[in-house]
Amino acid sequence: MVKHAFLILSVLLTGCFLLGPDAGLVSTRIGHEVRDKNEQHIDMTEMTDFPWDELYLFGPYQARDSICRTLQIGGTECSRVSPEMVDEGDVLLVFRNRGDIAHVEKHRRYLGDFSSADKSDPIRREDAKFIVEQSSVAADGKPWLKLNLLQRSNPPKRTSPNGEGPIDRH
Repeated sequence: MVKHAFLILSVLLTGCFLLGPDAGLVSTRIGHEVRDKNEQHIDMTEMTDFPWDELYLFGPYQARDSICRTLQIGGTECSRVSPEMVDEGDVLLVFRNRGDIAHVEKHRRYLGDFSSADKSDPIRREDAKFIVEQSSVAADGKPWLKLNLLQRSNPPKRTSPNGEGPIDRH
């Protein structure tokens, strides 16, 4: 009985380490696809169950002020959406729908590393498709998997948060 309890506890702790305490449903689904099922392509529309039309990816060491400036949010909403800084092992996934924040979660890079994706512009829903490529070996001896954005159909035009036209960069 004690051996079984120890085994269960070990598995749970390992899962918590790999997923992290704040790994969300989208992150867990991505990890399942690339780690457990060895999928070679990820379509983010299949990883989500909420409405969204844009995805932002904020990589390690991105500071809150930079994230909130990109998302054009401030104050309380900024504090609610973004950590002070994205941790080294994470990517912050921010989904928008019609200019509003629809979903935010921390994604563990071990479960698929988006950190090489271009984060300067939002990724439109129809373009949020990634190819899975092994780039090196992780500390546990398993492959380090990069999620690289497939070619976009047309570069997105950044719009204001209310969706009423392009951002004025002046």
